[in-house]
Amino acid sequence: MYDEEILERACNYYQNDLYIEDNKIALNYLFNRGLYPETIKYFRLGYTENDIILNKFSKYITIPIIEHKNVKSFTSRSLNNEAPIHKHLGQIPCPFNYKENEYIIITESPIDTMILFQEGFSAISLYGTNGYKTKYIDYLKSYGRVYILFDNDIKRVMNKNKTPGLTASFKSALNIYKDTGINALIGILPEIENLNKVDINILFLYNRNGFRNIVRKVLDESIPYIKTKHYQDYLKSLEIKQNKYYIKSYKDDMIKNIKAIPLIKALEGTINLKETNFGAISECPFHSDTNPSFVIYNNTNMWLCMGACDDKGDLIKFYQKYYNLSFIDAINKIKKEMAL
Repeated sequence: MYDEEILERACNYYQNDLYIEDNKIALNYLFNRGLYPETIKYFRLGYTENDIILNKFSKYITIPIIEHKNVKSFTSRSLNNEAPIHKHLGQIPCPFNYKENEYIIITESPIDTMILFQEGFSAISLYGTNGYKTKYIDYLKSYGRVYILFDNDIKRVMNKNKTPGLTASFKSALNIYKDTGINALIGILPEIENLNKVDINILFLYNRNGFRNIVRKVLDESIPYIKTKHYQDYLKSLEIKQNKYYIKSYKDDMIKNIKAIPLIKALEGTINLKETNFGAISECPFHSDTNPSFVIYNNTNMWLCMGACDDKGDLIKFYQKYYNLSFIDAINKIKKEMAL
């Protein structure tokens, strides 16, 4: 852990290095992403070729995480798209946000958030499509409306079109809904011809003049998560799990009750039993039998064929073989006949 004094010093160092002549490539990168000079300064973005303070962010655009005007941590982005694309300093303490409003827009990246901010919107970044954490619950609850605007992207896999951004939107919305009860609104960014991906940043660069109206339209047309097919499928999966649990519990209890029925009593009207000191014997009903080879043992409440069948089992197994039934059907027939 670093104290706030070191983090503040590092932030100033990165900020200053961003503006030196040798690092203009980094500043131009930010300009080319659509960030205005005042936005870059407001968010205290930085860059350094040689990180001599934290020894972590050399050749990375640095983005400080600020709470109550104090630098708490850093996230970053590779200038040259070298892996890893993003680096974080320890655990990011909070979502990336610099504006309070009655609503909040969740994006995939700090750049998207900063673009929205400079265009007058309130937004946060949860650091990627899987960035939502339960520690953000109280933070999100402070907003009246929560929008999710992830990438509108198409990933072509084995001749099938998949949309990772939209899928991630649904997953994030489901997690938020389960943890907070907030019914997030899913916004779908418009497609741009000949592009397989549209994010906030691309949308802004493509149409700066119309950007604000486009975003407002996307927000107005956003779909409440609980009205999506993804949520309905989630409810169905829950129902299936609950039914399986119920069936299993029911089946386990029923099997327990069936196995408690004395086997001799259960079969006395079905086959000709002769009681013995250990249980009962009978001609086996499962093969041609002249000598009694079907044995029931009271101590185990099981039957055994000591002849051609060479088989054994409990009451359920007997019903399956005798009546040619499935396991469940055998249970149901016993239940009906034994009035369980």
